[in-house]
Order: sequence, then C-alpha cells, then structure tokens
Amino acid sequence: MKTIYLAGGCFWGVQRFFDQFDGVLNTMPGYANGPTDKTDYRSVCGSSGHAETVRIDYDERVISTGELLDRFFMIIDPTSVNKQGGDEGIQYRTGIYYTDDELLPDIRAAYEKEAAKHDEPLAVELEPLENFCDAEEYHRKYLVKNPGGYCHIPFAMLNINKKNEHGIISIKEHPGMKEAAANWFHEKWGVPTEAYLESMDECISGSSPVPQWYVAMDGERIVGGLGVIENDFHDRKDLTPNVCAVYTEEDMRCRGIAGALLNFVCADMAERGIGTLYLLTDHDSFYERYGWEFYCMAQGDGEDTPSRMYIHRM
Repeated sequence: MKTIYLAGGCFWGVQRFFDQFDGVLNTMPGYANGPTDKTDYRSVCGSSGHAETVRIDYDERVISTGELLDRFFMIIDPTSVNKQGGDEGIQYRTGIYYTDDELLPDIRAAYEKEAAKHDEPLAVELEPLENFCDAEEYHRKYLVKNPGGYCHIPFAMLNINKKNEHGIISIKEHPGMKEAAANWFHEKWGVPTEAYLESMDECISGSSPVPQWYVAMDGERIVGGLGVIENDFHDRKDLTPNVCAVYTEEDMRCRGIAGALLNFVCADMAERGIGTLYLLTDHDSFYERYGWEFYCMAQGDGEDTPSRMYIHRM
C-alpha cells in the first residue's frame, strides 16, 4: 500500500472523486502543511495556513501513482493560485504532499507532464507532508451523506468510473461501428453520410482529441448519439470545440440516455485534455441538469434567429 496527500480545493469533492476508483483503499479529508500539527475547520477558514487535503491510501498494483495524479489534474485548475471553482482562500490552494521519497520520481514525472501543457507555471505545491490532521467527522464522506451538497467538481467527474449502463461507446475505440453510426446520424440530421464518415475517419486515425463521435447502444441498435467537433456551424468561431448532433430515439427518451451521453462525453474529453466544451441548442432547461451553463446567444449558419450557447467546464 502507498499513501499520497492531495490538495485540490474543497476536500468534499476531492474525496468523493477519488473514492470511485479501483485500487483506492481508503481516503480521509484533513488539513495539511500549515504551521501547527492540530487545527480545525474554523481556524482553517480563518487563514490558519493549512490546505484542505485528502489522504489517499492506494494499491499501486491496481492504480499507479502516475494514474492517480493524472486524474488529480483532471479536476483542478493547476495554474490558479489559492482558488478552485468558486472557493477562494489559502486553504483552497493545490498541492501534492508525500511522506515516501520513493514516490518522488513518479510524482515529478506526472507534474512535469502536466506543466508541459501550460504556458503559465503550475501553482501546485510539491512538498513533503507536514502537520496533517484529520478533518472533523461531519466532513468525512460529506457528499455521500449529503448527495445534493456543494461540490466544485462537475458531477460528471464524480461518476467517470461508473458502470456504463447505456452501452455508450466511442467510434474511435470501436471503428467497426463507423458506417452504421454515420448512416444513423445522417438519418437524424440530414447531413450527408460522407461528411460524417470523413469526420469519423479523422477521429479514428488522428492523434488530436477533436473530433470524437459517440453512440449509445441497445443491443445492436443505435438509440442515441452525439459528436464533438471544431466549430464550423455558427458565428462564434472562438467558442470551440462543440458538442453537436445530440439525439435520442423517440421511443427511448426519458430513460436518461441523453444525460448519460453528455456525462460520458464530458469525462472522456477531460481525459483527452479538453476541459471546456460548448453546445448550441434551442432548449432552455435540459442541459442545466448536467452541469452546463448558459453562456451567450449565437447565430447558427442558415438559421433565422439566434440560439442558446451553453458551456461546460471540467
């Protein structure tokens, strides 16, 4: 068993996020790397100098240190100083803390890999652990006890290890579905099959995270689907990439398929390094259920009136 300590903003969401993964044996929220070995929530909120931190015990044969840290970087803004989501203060700074020097090569490798993705330096502390103490009982497994409680981490990220109940697959990983998927999208949206095939070929053979295509299966039948493409269909060319072609078969609606597709795609794109997605729609209430926020109005190509642009930030 190995142990690492991660500070990623409010520890409620960080604990809930890591609890979902195979190989994570135990987690404990607490306070770390402040000036004293004992503190409490009130003192931490009063700028005691400690960071809200989660201790993670894990089986390195099942999940490696590098894999844990890759997932850690999925849920934080690593260049933000003392702020994650809507939470601001020194207690919400980010950090990777350790007690075992043998972990350092893997920690540094993950840290340097993440740093290479950003123009700004990382604000994530990388330090030996000091003065960790457990958080109060009511903070432990808080989002399990209070499933509607506040969390700065998008809901989709708290369920990326959840069993795929709607048979959702990506065309990149299942290229044999390309022709059937292209024909299905053509039937639903009227865009030429060749255009879908061209985009799916790029998805399958390319190294870029965009485009991507996904379908939900009921046995051998496609019952839902959507894509992620660069913007080529509305006037806000700066807002990209875009989720597009969202559709669920009429006889399969109200079963959670569209929401599951949205959650699946947001999590998958985050793993591919895309943290922000946009979506143009005429709907005015559905997408908010899944962590999307209204962003602005945009004019779709060939449309007479503007439509609603939504944004999803991981």
